[in-house]
Parts: sequence; C-alpha cells; structure tokens
Amino acid sequence: MNDKYESMLNQGWLPIEDAPKDGANLDFLSPLGEEKGFWYEKRGKGIEGYFVDNEFHEIENPTHYRIQTTPAQDEANRQKVRDLIETVEVLKAEKNSAYSERNKCVVGLMLMAKALGFKTGVAQHDPFDTEWEDDWRNIAVIELPTGQITWHFHDSEVHLLKSFNKLSNYKWDGHTTEEKYRRLLELTLEKAKALGGCDE
Repeated sequence: MNDKYESMLNQGWLPIEDAPKDGANLDFLSPLGEEKGFWYEKRGKGIEGYFVDNEFHEIENPTHYRIQTTPAQDEANRQKVRDLIETVEVLKAEKNSAYSERNKCVVGLMLMAKALGFKTGVAQHDPFDTEWEDDWRNIAVIELPTGQITWHFHDSEVHLLKSFNKLSNYKWDGHTTEEKYRRLLELTLEKAKALGGCDE
C-alpha cells in the first residue's frame, strides 16, 4: 500500500464491507500497485472509470467506498469538521482550567495536612501501566488517619508540588474516587466535632 493510497483513505473512504448493496451514488476505491498508485470510479449516473497511464480501468476488487457528494456538501462537511475541532479546543481549555483550579486546592490541602503532621508527598504512577498517559503520572499524596487520598497532576502543573518531598516507597491502596472524598469528609467531620462546630 503506497502513500497516495493511504492519503486517499483519509478523505472519507469507508470499508467496502459496509457499502450499501445497491451501489448507487457511491465512489469506489482500489489500489493499483506500488508504482501506479490508486484509482477510483463513480457509480450513480452510470459508471465512470478513470484513466491511468492512458488506460481505462474498470474496478474489480474495491477496498473502500464513499457516498458521492456535491462541492457544496463537501464544504458543509468541512465546516462541520472545523466547528467540531473548535468545540473540542474550547472544551479542552475549560477542562484544563478546571484541573488547574482543583490542583491549587489540592496543594492548599496538602499544606494544611502537612502542618497537622500528616504524611504528604509526591509519587509517580506505576511505570508498567502502559495505558496511563505519560504526562499525567505525577501523584499528590496525603496519608490521613481515615486513609490515603491522592490526585494525579499533569506535567504542566507539577511545579505546584515542588515544596513536597518525593515518595520513593509509595503504594496506592486501591481507593476509588468516591472513597477518597469519603475519607476526606470523615476527617473533616471528626475535626469539626473536636472543635465543637458539628453536631453530627
């Protein structure tokens, strides 16, 4: 499979196995070989083959298909893609902003925990976990009397953790996100009771 053929596959072509049975208003794509590249034909208003090296070809073993569209439809589809990319970028920025705010709260919590004598530090995600994203392997750790709580930090925000020691013997205790916040709430209620500020 050559570069030209591969580039064609990025232009809306779908596996031939999924093509409508009637074959109407479809384009079909097939590779010619390493030297000749690729070719495709249109079906709908009759079959229109393509000339390659001054030879007319009829498609025999198509590998991909796509539904025929007008130039206006093509532009509309391209605009949809542009709009989708823009939406993704906006959502990504909002997500990053939310994480940044969360991280500042976590650092404040770690400082208070450290002042109370609880163990805090920075650990690294299991290097053998290949499914985890490489730029999200920094872990903020607090060991509370009610249990361990942790948060992952992106590489771009790890500088916020520079005042905490690195934990070489860290081991995740298997807590879930729900358990993490339950442990934090339990300690908060416990401390509030000790200060006489909570009846339950």
